[in-house]
Amino acid sequence: MQSEISLGAFNIPPGSVRVTAGGALLVEGRDYTVDYSTGRVRILNDAILSSGVPVDVSYEDNTIFSLQTKTMLGLRADYEVNDNLAVGGTFMQLFERPFTQKVNIGEDPINNRIYGFDATYNKPSGWLTRILDKLPLFSTNAPLERECDGGNGHSRPRTQPGHQPEPQREGRHRVPG
Repeated sequence: MQSEISLGAFNIPPGSVRVTAGGALLVEGRDYTVDYSTGRVRILNDAILSSGVPVDVSYEDNTIFSLQTKTMLGLRADYEVNDNLAVGGTFMQLFERPFTQKVNIGEDPINNRIYGFDATYNKPSGWLTRILDKLPLFSTNAPLERECDGGNGHSRPRTQPGHQPEPQREGRHRVPG
């Protein structure tokens, strides 16, 4: 039997590897060691290796090896309808693509769209200027303007097809004796 076993996984959570030989639980550090970053188990106890007893390794695989590509696109448009009215709109999209199909819970890829609309209306107000000029202690040098601003925005989160969060998986690796 070989003394090193490759689990075929990377970034295994520390303490999640369980090794048995013939049904007896082995002790980490005394009977075996684990390289959690590369996913390799090394059997240290020569008696287990020479006995020919099958060694069974189980582990939790919640690989954090999921790099994501993030992209954000945006567009802003303004249109001046006339001297008094201007309208505008905004569109933004933020989406991610994971490196692998397996997605950790809480790290789901996003695909959000944000829409916005706004308008501004302003107009000189001669009558308001005349009323203020008639009040004591007020004197205007320029015509007052009435201005009205308004806007509305909407965020629409969407999930990407095929990228649903999966529960953490357990892996098993059996080495024949």
